[in-house]
Amino acid sequence: MFKDFNPKETAQNIIKFLRQEVREAGFGKVIIPLSGGVDSAVAACLAVRALGPGNVLIARLPHKDLNQDNDANLVITRLKIPKTNIFETEISEIIKAFVTTSIYRYMKVVPKKETEPGKLRLGNIMARVRMIILYDLAKKHNALVCGTENKSEYLLGYFTRFGDEASDFEP
Repeated sequence: MFKDFNPKETAQNIIKFLRQEVREAGFGKVIIPLSGGVDSAVAACLAVRALGPGNVLIARLPHKDLNQDNDANLVITRLKIPKTNIFETEISEIIKAFVTTSIYRYMKVVPKKETEPGKLRLGNIMARVRMIILYDLAKKHNALVCGTENKSEYLLGYFTRFGDEASDFEP
């Protein structure tokens, strides 16, 4: 199955695809949510090779300590992405505000325990909040949102609808 797989050729095809998608959409930049994981690191690397480091914006939106993610910092350094293209914020307070003040306050008829989101729901809320921030930054900086979902995740349905699967394109 993979004996004919050529990684260099595949990378070149994806780079060509990235350039074409961005150009045809009338944009010159992309924004990528960089977690420090392999998928987002590969997407960032391919985007830099396609568009140059000055045309790749990075959003770091962790739920906890921003300084904890050395892998993301290493990717940014190695790809020579300008500091002015890096947008970082912890989303903990945003999530807390959402859960404690938004739709949940209107659920007074339901016992409080039943309105508190469990881990899965909280993870979905975080993914959707990140996408809101990403699309707002993309609009502000005239960029497209580059997805970081891999094909296996897509085929298995391992993503949050309207969250981490939301993007303008997936390399």
